[in-house]
Order: sequence, then structure tokens, then C-alpha cells
Amino acid sequence: MITIKAVGKLDKDLKKISNEYSKRFKIQIEEVKELKLSKNYNIVCSEEGKQFTSEQFAKLIKEKENITFLIGDAFGIDEKIKKEANLILSLSKMTFPHKLFRIFLIEQIYRATTINKNLKYHK
Repeated sequence: MITIKAVGKLDKDLKKISNEYSKRFKIQIEEVKELKLSKNYNIVCSEEGKQFTSEQFAKLIKEKENITFLIGDAFGIDEKIKKEANLILSLSKMTFPHKLFRIFLIEQIYRATTINKNLKYHK
């Protein structure tokens, strides 16, 4: 199971986009006030993290049974959580608004699932 824990709530327009992708595959999205690590494989999303190609990311998704992605707010994620996470992931060296980043991440997770199922979405 894939879970996204994100600080804050999406506005109506971004929620629409999130829902559109979320109904295509199994994902749990939790909007929280404060981030905490789960018992799953914890992936912190941060610009200083490791970058993957779409194929490498798909392999990671396939290899791990239960993944929790953690997305902070405009102030980022506490260093303690970063140190205790299994992986720090970056989708880009650029900085994105955290709410928009959530949409990018959901799309990339969807893309990874289509790669793993040999569907034509990726290319």
C-alpha cells in the first residue's frame, strides 16, 4: 500500500487533480498537521534528496510493499525525521510549492504503477 502524508490541505482545483489520479490506482492520502514516521518504508520528499528516472522509481515502488511518502509544508521537514527516514527523495533540484509538489508526486507514483504493469501511459 502506498500512503502520502502531507502537511496542509489542497485547494479545490488541486484537489480535483489529486482525485483524478487517485481514482486510477490504490493510494491513501492523509492531510496532517504534523508529520510522523510510520512503520512502513518512509520516504521523505525534499529537494536535497536522491533523484530517480521514472523507471528507477517504478522499480523502487515495485520492490517495497508498504511505502509512506512524507511531504512537509512551506518550511520543509524536521531534520530528525529526515535522519530517521529510509530514503530522501527529490523530484527536482528546483523548489516547488509543497501543495503543487503533492500533485507531481501522485502523478509520478501513477506513472510508476503503469510502468510496472506495462501500460502505455509512460511513453
